[in-house]
Amino acid sequence: MRFLLDANLSPKLVTALTAAGHASRHVDEMGLLSASDVTIFDRAAVDGDVLITADSDFTNLLAARGSSAPSVVLLRHVGELAWREHEALLVANLPAVLGDLQEGAVVSLSPTRLAIRRLAHREELLHVDHSLTTSVVRRAGVDRRVPRRCRVVAKLATNGSSR
Repeated sequence: MRFLLDANLSPKLVTALTAAGHASRHVDEMGLLSASDVTIFDRAAVDGDVLITADSDFTNLLAARGSSAPSVVLLRHVGELAWREHEALLVANLPAVLGDLQEGAVVSLSPTRLAIRRLAHREELLHVDHSLTTSVVRRAGVDRRVPRRCRVVAKLATNGSSR
């Protein structure tokens, strides 16, 4: 699996993720620094990359197109954080979600929350009974049902700890 980092993230993350064992590249390396979101999205899908971004437009593209690719890691509430903090967040939490990303997912990651929403494959979209697609959210010890195939993990891994 290879990661493609969006223009809104530091190119320094490529070196950090690679050192942590995650093949990655930045849109700048590919001449896509000023490309549209649609162009970057399509390139990630064609190349089989997982897109890492702080831009929710990519999740909107997935929804609008009904796509099951590319998988997206959406960093949320990180605009004020330094790239080293982005690195720590990604390195600590990517190992726990690699399987989900391989299958097709949107991973929403913030300093306080990790949520995983599996992407429906086109065949599944034709046969989903939305009244049955609920899952449990655990937050502060309280379970509750939520719509869609969404798994939320309240306690995040920190760099150097295991989940």
